[in-house]
Amino acid sequence: MKSIVVATDGSAAADRAVGAAAELAAAQGAKLTIVNVQDQRTLSEAKEHFAEVELPKTFEGPDEDLPNEARLAFMRLDPADLTRMSDRHTAFMRQYLSDSILSRASKLATQAGAVEPQVVSATGEVAKAVLSAAETADADLIVVGRRGLGTMAELLLGSVSQKILHKAHTNVLAVA
Repeated sequence: MKSIVVATDGSAAADRAVGAAAELAAAQGAKLTIVNVQDQRTLSEAKEHFAEVELPKTFEGPDEDLPNEARLAFMRLDPADLTRMSDRHTAFMRQYLSDSILSRASKLATQAGAVEPQVVSATGEVAKAVLSAAETADADLIVVGRRGLGTMAELLLGSVSQKILHKAHTNVLAVA
């Protein structure tokens, strides 16, 4: 195995997938690519995701990538303000959230043994973007969390994971 791609949305299931992919990459001497597809929900929903998923992780320890002022400014944004933000600001905030997720996932992967994991921030339909990243990386394996942050988390297999399993031209590992 030469190349592994893992998808992350910042959820606990995705963290487990990143850890499993990193361990496999370390054991196989494979290149690891971590992919996040930018959240296409409204910014208000994305802010809620950030508050629920990213902020608690950020405050677990010092994070040089995110100054306190940026954290506090983001937390003070009112949902009504988000609806008035320009497209440029919306794109900036989406990229910022994606970069935060990827930074954290890269640290997790390195701690699990991956050597210099690559990160990709993509846009568009999630499954399609992950499959495209896997093709670009010439991946032997795609690793996904069984369920992510979707609203139908009760389902046995998340819709994104399911699409990737059905459309992939390589092996796929769904991590519980």
